[in-house]
Order: sequence, then structure tokens, then C-alpha cells
Amino acid sequence: MSSLTPETGQDLSGWVGQQFNLDASTLRSYFYEHREIDAVQHLFRVASSLDSMVVGEPQILGQVKNAYAAGRLGGTIGPHLEKLLQSAFFVAKKVRTETQVGNASVSIASVNRRATLSALNL
Repeated sequence: MSSLTPETGQDLSGWVGQQFNLDASTLRSYFYEHREIDAVQHLFRVASSLDSMVVGEPQILGQVKNAYAAGRLGGTIGPHLEKLLQSAFFVAKKVRTETQVGNASVSIASVNRRATLSALNL
């Protein structure tokens, strides 16, 4: 997993800046990168919805699966990444079924709604 684009070797913030006519140096503060085992751990935590603003949020795994589908469609998922992602999906399912994560089935939108209603005393 790399933040370098294969075509140009430029970092992701440089590519996004170029595509959307934005200053790459300003964008860099909004990006972060994980390498090797840190990248694997991050993927598993994200897919399992443990690294989320709302732990257990079900939409996160769907977003990872959508990114996987787009990668497969684009031909960018090689055999190692395929195995890694399938393992992440397996672990995410295991986390949801064998722990209390996700039992409340909340989303950021539902948490925001509850907070707003509470603040307005509704």
C-alpha cells in the first residue's frame, strides 16, 4: 500500500492537488500514510469499524468493500492485496459477530441527530 501514484511516482497529495488545481503542500496536512504492518493493522481496524468516529458504524465496511470493488474493476488489486482485503473482510465480520461492536448499529448521522435533538431539548 503506497501513497505514490504508479504513473508519476508523485505522492497522493501532489496528485490530488494537480487533479483539482489545489496546493499540494496545503493538502499534505490532511493526508496520512501507514506502511508495512502499520498499514495492515490500520486496514483491519478500519474494516472492523474500530477506527471510526463512531465505533461499530456499519457504513465503514461498506465503504471499504466499495473501494475494493472499484480497485478490482480498475485492475489494481493484485494477489497480495486481494488476500489482505479478503482477510480484512473476514476479520471485520468476526469482530461484528463475536463482540458487542455494532450492536447499537449507529452512524455519525444518527449520533449527530440525537445530539442536536438533545441540545434543542426535543
